[in-house]
Amino acid sequence: MIKFRLIIEKKRLTEVNLEDNKLNDQSAAELFKILKSNVTIRKLNLSKNQLTDYSARLLKEALKNNDCLVELYLHWNQIQANGGLHIFDGLSQNDCLKVLDLSWNALGFF
Repeated sequence: MIKFRLIIEKKRLTEVNLEDNKLNDQSAAELFKILKSNVTIRKLNLSKNQLTDYSARLLKEALKNNDCLVELYLHWNQIQANGGLHIFDGLSQNDCLKVLDLSWNALGFF
């Protein structure tokens, strides 16, 4: 069963919390497609899931195109060094994200 919390302000979805839902790369891929054209989500928490470098590669494109996301939480996933490089590449074209939590991933491993 998926646990989630949505914060809606003035009929706009502004916060999505999918922490600890055992999301994998496939399910996150759909979310990242939506995030590319998102104009309202400001906080996204995908911590404590099963996201890998594959998700990070998809997230890179979303970060390049998104100008609304301010906070992104990805702690306790399975993102390694290559995934970290993808995320930072996406951030090179993003000046809106202010909080990024990648703690407790395996960024030191290839």
